[in-house]
Amino acid sequence: MSALSKYGEALANAPARGAGLHQFCLKVARLGVMAEIPHQQIIEECEARLVGVRPNEVAQAVSKAAGTPVISNTPLPTRSTYRPQITPPIEVFTRGQPTDPMELMEVSPVRLLDVEDEAKLLLETLYSKDDHLFIGDTYSSSVKPVFEWLGEDLSDHPHIIPNPMTGAVGQTTEGKDSLRCEATVADMRYAVCEMDEVSLELQVGFWMRCIEMKLPVAAIIHSGSKSLHGWIHVNCKQDAEKWEKDVKGWLFNEFGVKYGFDRACSNKARLSRLVGHQRDKGLQQLLYLDGTRR
Repeated sequence: MSALSKYGEALANAPARGAGLHQFCLKVARLGVMAEIPHQQIIEECEARLVGVRPNEVAQAVSKAAGTPVISNTPLPTRSTYRPQITPPIEVFTRGQPTDPMELMEVSPVRLLDVEDEAKLLLETLYSKDDHLFIGDTYSSSVKPVFEWLGEDLSDHPHIIPNPMTGAVGQTTEGKDSLRCEATVADMRYAVCEMDEVSLELQVGFWMRCIEMKLPVAAIIHSGSKSLHGWIHVNCKQDAEKWEKDVKGWLFNEFGVKYGFDRACSNKARLSRLVGHQRDKGLQQLLYLDGTRR
């Protein structure tokens, strides 16, 4: 197998962060140099495909592999703006990926074509019947067990909090009683990722690439407007420290910052769109569902 083929194969089979990613990065850099790939191309492709690699880490690996100093031209993520501007890596990250939302349905582990009730399928697939969920609108506070929601018409409800709730009253950060706040999250199971400053076509390519890379995507929902909501199975349960490290720290501030993730979505009680609801801009639709991410 040629160095070029080995390089491509390595990029497609990168380990997760914490599983030898640093040494793997150096291996890929050496294969890229051996294949005589331009240094900047190696940097861009590695930064896009090696999820969790830190800024300039790839450039250092390429420098070591090439035996000469190499400087990355990729802009570093900015921390001075609320919504970071999209930088060239997203173009590299999504290169060669489909742009039609229907392509996500084609790769969905759970068949979605001809589904009669998408909302009930979502609940039956990702939750147990005793999980308590908030379903409603921006100002309502109805929290019920899944088995009760399954007996109702859910099409009138635009929103859901993907993380199961306790069903008990808790205190908001303002000290008010609430059934649907951070304090009443029973299971930090999912993080909601949204990037509505990115074109819909690039969003489709982004999520297709994430699925290809085995990021634990549980569901992808078309908001009925200009964005896709990706539910990532983070499985933090009740470990607040793990949420801070894995979700706020890595998913939103290291990985997502490159691609326009809305950092306001990083709270545990984040609202997402409930599929099957017809809003004025369009239908909220289920595009991808993985029953193993429960």
